[in-house]
Amino acid sequence: TEDGWTPSTFNHNDYWVLDGAHATIANDCNLCHNGNYNNTPNTCDGCHMDNYNGTTNPNHASLGLPTTCETCHTTDPGWSPATFPIHDDFWVLNGAHANIANNCVDCHNGNYNNTPNTCDGCHMDDYNGTTNPNHAAAQFPVTCQDCHTEDGWTPSTFNHNDYWVLDGAHATI
Repeated sequence: TEDGWTPSTFNHNDYWVLDGAHATIANDCNLCHNGNYNNTPNTCDGCHMDNYNGTTNPNHASLGLPTTCETCHTTDPGWSPATFPIHDDFWVLNGAHANIANNCVDCHNGNYNNTPNTCDGCHMDDYNGTTNPNHAAAQFPVTCQDCHTEDGWTPSTFNHNDYWVLDGAHATI
């Protein structure tokens, strides 16, 4: 205006939409611009690379996750919850596992770095609790895929001869 530079009638959304978590800083220009309105980054990692590098659960940098934050995150309401559309690049969710693909806590329980990657790492309670047949008493291996598929626990395939050979009169039962 003729009276001065402030207040300005600049509409930020004409250039860069401030939505979600960014909307809360709309009236505090220096949080992003630091007095410099030229060459302000216009990508997530341009402002949030320190967050990317400092994240440890999961460690974005060591996993080589993309720096295009919007691949997994939104700004509304904030960084969390995040999706992980590239999950299959790290661990394929087949069969029954695909049913829980959008419920991360079912496997990760808040820890994304040390999630087991073997059947028994997640299903040992199922193994120990199975009574028909009793897997632990029979000393079945904990390699669930020997008898089960990722589609479900049943039906299972069990080669009796791997544990107790049915021969003679037993061969007919």
